[in-house]
Amino acid sequence: MVTSARNLVEANPDVLNFSDVTGCRTEIDESRSEIKRTDSEGNEVSYNPPRYEYSYDFDIIINVNNPYFDEIKFRLNPSSIEISDSNNARPSFGGVTLNAGKPNPENCPEYRHYKDMSEEIKAVLLNVRQTVRENVAAAAAPKMAVTCPYCGATTTPDEKGCCEFCGGAING
Repeated sequence: MVTSARNLVEANPDVLNFSDVTGCRTEIDESRSEIKRTDSEGNEVSYNPPRYEYSYDFDIIINVNNPYFDEIKFRLNPSSIEISDSNNARPSFGGVTLNAGKPNPENCPEYRHYKDMSEEIKAVLLNVRQTVRENVAAAAAPKMAVTCPYCGATTTPDEKGCCEFCGGAING
């Protein structure tokens, strides 16, 4: 069911079959804003070297085979994950401050949590999709003729798995 609502009856969500899923991917949106300081004259100025705050948002995009839409996109994290490189203690060498570079978001537990969550959602969706597709293919495969254990006739079981001549249940 495709909805962000908690009440499914009021939301009237679209209902999709797992076999309609054609793909799934994660988009991690990164944005950067410069951190500034106020100088002695009250002006906002850049640090030297510049410092930045990074924010990350995790979106899952599910591609579907549907006559009304072809993808579903939803955000995993309720608010942006903020990571800053504004450490006051910068490494220095010979009196020269070194730029520590962009912080690694993988060091942030919240970032890793949503990255792992997105990978888990993708794996489950694609695994279930494959299982459903295999079941649909197996159901569509031509029925094989078998010998009925009750009447001995060579028969192709009907949709309920019964002999077409005597109606006896055929296993398998």
